[in-house]
Amino acid sequence: MFSSFLKFLGNIVLTPISIIVTLGRMLVPMRDTLCHFPGHHGVIGNWRSLFDMLRWNTLDFLLQLKEKYGTENRSPIAFRFLGRPAVFISDPEHIYQVFNDREHFSLSSPEFLLSGFRRELPDNLITVSEHEWLPMRIRTNYMLNGLPLKRIVKLMGETMEQRTLPEWREYARKGESFDIGKSIFVYSSIVACRFILGVSQDEIPDTIHDQLSRMFNHVRKRTLSPIVIPSWIPTSSNRSYVRDTTDINNYILQYLDRAKTTHTLAGSIIRARTQRNYDLTENQWDQMTTYIQRSIDLPTATSDEINCILRQKYEKIKQEGEDKLSQIHYVVTELRKAVTNQYKLKESVGEDEVECELGNILCQGGKIDVTRSVNEIRSMLIGASETTILLMQWILIHISENLEIQDKIYESIKDEKSEVPTYDPMRHKYLYGVLREGLRLGPPAFVFIRYAMKDVYLNKGEFFIPKDTTVVGSQYITQRLKDVWENETKFDPDRWNKPAQRGSFFPFTGGPRMCPGQNFAINEAFIAMATLFKHFKFRREDNRKVGYDVGLTLRPDTSIRIVLEPREREFLPKI
Repeated sequence: MFSSFLKFLGNIVLTPISIIVTLGRMLVPMRDTLCHFPGHHGVIGNWRSLFDMLRWNTLDFLLQLKEKYGTENRSPIAFRFLGRPAVFISDPEHIYQVFNDREHFSLSSPEFLLSGFRRELPDNLITVSEHEWLPMRIRTNYMLNGLPLKRIVKLMGETMEQRTLPEWREYARKGESFDIGKSIFVYSSIVACRFILGVSQDEIPDTIHDQLSRMFNHVRKRTLSPIVIPSWIPTSSNRSYVRDTTDINNYILQYLDRAKTTHTLAGSIIRARTQRNYDLTENQWDQMTTYIQRSIDLPTATSDEINCILRQKYEKIKQEGEDKLSQIHYVVTELRKAVTNQYKLKESVGEDEVECELGNILCQGGKIDVTRSVNEIRSMLIGASETTILLMQWILIHISENLEIQDKIYESIKDEKSEVPTYDPMRHKYLYGVLREGLRLGPPAFVFIRYAMKDVYLNKGEFFIPKDTTVVGSQYITQRLKDVWENETKFDPDRWNKPAQRGSFFPFTGGPRMCPGQNFAINEAFIAMATLFKHFKFRREDNRKVGYDVGLTLRPDTSIRIVLEPREREFLPKI
């Protein structure tokens, strides 16, 4: 109780100080090394940056910068970002350089941005330190691609077939309109709970969908806002976020013990967050040896041979140092490779299953960091659905009156035997083009922020960027550049018959920090789109112009209600 009071008192003192510091930075003239760029300069220009950011949302602010100061050679544009020297870049080559030049540009956003985000979503891939990020990225990437992704796609198909498609058929039978964004969110959050926690559909409460939606909206509104009401002030949004966080944490804790040994994303997180003893017991060696002996397709292999292979590899890992030894994903991958280099696994046993079981054995007797495990799992649940929801909504907005594109989508998937088609890049090139065009015109994330770690030149020496300069780019702006994209505002899936210029298309950002969930999002969105167009025609309930609700992501500023018309006669409304 006393510690909570001290934290509250500290916030009261520190919040005004941080505001004063930010405003004080505005009195410092833009450093001379940025003055050769067009943009806001001098003390008055610095205050102009702040005034414009308060006047507009972040996207409108960047659009105004480009309109007012943009040049033919797409020079970086100087401004102040929350009191700090910054440049806005839109040239594809500049963006490509920022994403891929790891020597000069950071992999993540500046710390002054992450610190606020970290309060809402601690232990998230976006917010963790550089040291923690790489092993966390590797195991997350592993669990969202390859063999695990195939299992996730199966869950997507089951959820669509058992829950969402019957719901859509009922709406079509009644001729009722419904909110497609909300429907897709429920579908996507069910998939997220199933593949992250390993729960069944019956173990997912209906209340969790609204809770996850509210939590993400709370975070997305606060992240890029120039003025943020501190989370300790009991506003309605803050109180709701605290309540929802408590409920989601309790839900995760309910299944934490079961999840820790499963081949799920939660299981991977828990094993990585377990403080284990690096000196293995004889019982652990015996368990690993027995498991491998049952898993390989060689009955004549002796336990001594297998035990020797495992021990030799483990000793080599220990010699690499504690940094490698502490990364459970690295350890089990190396142990599994040592085995599969010598023996062939049985057809019924997957490499990922072997790594999961070895990890469970290595973690025996270890202490789980429950708080950080729950934090990471919660952040995964919150962010797992946003891309799919937005992609579906923006595509339907763009093609609602374009019957030609709708017919082309149907023609491309009508012969699929399954009621719920799954993505095949060789067969579904047109629908893949639809998805990419949706990501181009309605990117879920519309801005990325990095900083220069050293003095650096852009464009082979043409533009000098000094160390510590914040670098801001926008997917929305670059993916609509007139001289890069023909008919830049037209929704044209056929444009993807040829490759895009490098650095011009980056809906999931780029470089080493590219979103590891992009294949997950593409597969989930494909299943939803293909199922919708295979079974139904659609129209929007009204064709009002839709604007942007700008936060961390670009959401439509109104709900997208659609009316479905069945393609199969058996589902026509009964009269």
